[in-house]
Amino acid sequence: VTCDGGTYAPSSSGACKRCEDGTWSASKAAHCSPCEGGLVPDASQVQCTPCSEGRFALPGSENCTVCPSGTYSLQGQWTCSRCEDGYVPDANRSACQICPADTSVSIDAESCSACMLGEKSRAGRRIIAG
Repeated sequence: VTCDGGTYAPSSSGACKRCEDGTWSASKAAHCSPCEGGLVPDASQVQCTPCSEGRFALPGSENCTVCPSGTYSLQGQWTCSRCEDGYVPDANRSACQICPADTSVSIDAESCSACMLGEKSRAGRRIIAG
């Protein structure tokens, strides 16, 4: 049996079966394979495609997941990286940006917040009592 991409022919059956979620196959495949980390099967399950910036996928994942608070990733990554102290992720979670002077990283590590009255900070630095 010759199967199209995204399907496979198990040895016990003469019919082509659709690949399981999170796997892919080329045409004429005897089995489907999971994608490597940072990649997920395309809609037709004939190839693996990279996750966009700000998203990640563990090996064998069906979909890319948005990076958690305070983290970022480049295209095709299987993990997200934490921003350094004094930095927050940009809107796309594709890089970290420095918090300007007289601000600090918010509790959720998502934005820069103004210092409280009587406190100061240098760009990218922790708050210093005024």
